[in-house]
Amino acid sequence: DWSVVWVGVGAIGGAGLAASALLGDWRHLAPWRTRPRWLALAVPAAALTVAVSIGYVWLLPGEAGPEETATLPVWIAAVVVAPLFEEWLSRGVAWRAASTMAGDRAALWLTAILFAFLHGLAGHLLAVPHRLFSGVVYGWLRWRSGSLLPGIVAHAAHNALVIGLFEG
Repeated sequence: DWSVVWVGVGAIGGAGLAASALLGDWRHLAPWRTRPRWLALAVPAAALTVAVSIGYVWLLPGEAGPEETATLPVWIAAVVVAPLFEEWLSRGVAWRAASTMAGDRAALWLTAILFAFLHGLAGHLLAVPHRLFSGVVYGWLRWRSGSLLPGIVAHAAHNALVIGLFEG
């Protein structure tokens, strides 16, 4: 169902646009330029976040992967829309606000917490710890590279790996 794609775009995009209007110049909220080595680090970063997520979920009683086959709209929502908009909102808009007020180290932790709780509210709060870890990894990529692109690539690869692993 394509509604999952459009609801995600509308909700996350709307929140990001509202925040960017309050913060001013939107171009500073989405730094794209990066060196190739940071893009190369995105894939091992994704593998690390997937390993931690699967290990954590495996420890939870009664937890398992998705029971339904992922449709094309789910793939697009999870591998394209979510990484683009969630990273822009977390490591773009929220990062800019947090780093302006408290510096980059605080921005890394604050945006990781925001990212974790946004995901935890979509399912249950037991999802927060491993999503916090992913948020820290994506934030570290943002901080060290100065760009959203490595985090977007890592986030997209993470989601694709998880869907692919549970599809088979």
